[in-house]
Amino acid sequence: MAAFAEMLDHTETNWIYINRLSGWNGLFYAGLAGGLASLTASVTANKTLRVLLYALVIAGIAAYPLLGKGITISLQSIITIIFLAQWWNRFHDPLLWIYPICGVVLTTVFGGMLSASGDQIWHVFIGPVGSISLVTLWVILNRTDRK
Repeated sequence: MAAFAEMLDHTETNWIYINRLSGWNGLFYAGLAGGLASLTASVTANKTLRVLLYALVIAGIAAYPLLGKGITISLQSIITIIFLAQWWNRFHDPLLWIYPICGVVLTTVFGGMLSASGDQIWHVFIGPVGSISLVTLWVILNRTDRK
């Protein structure tokens, strides 16, 4: 859902990155947060934690049009920290650390370089490093199945 929303947002800007608030971009952030919260909730039996995760997603959705991307990204960061803790507790797989390196650090660095410079080449790198982070989660799950 997040990738589809991001793609639709780019069709409105002639495929050029523009740092802006839009409905499709808000859906992109909602999809990212919802997906990450669901991946986190799937490995915990703690119902209170599950409620907290989805409350953070809803807060991020509400904050996006009212307060902008900054608050939404901050709430996603909290979800990411909870995700890493829960997945580490469940899988104890060192590959897990590729997720924050690629999915958070490198996407943020490339996004910052794109916003600061306006040079569209940086946008080319964001998708692949984000994909590496997701493929890493798939590898972790497959390794667990084999054990």
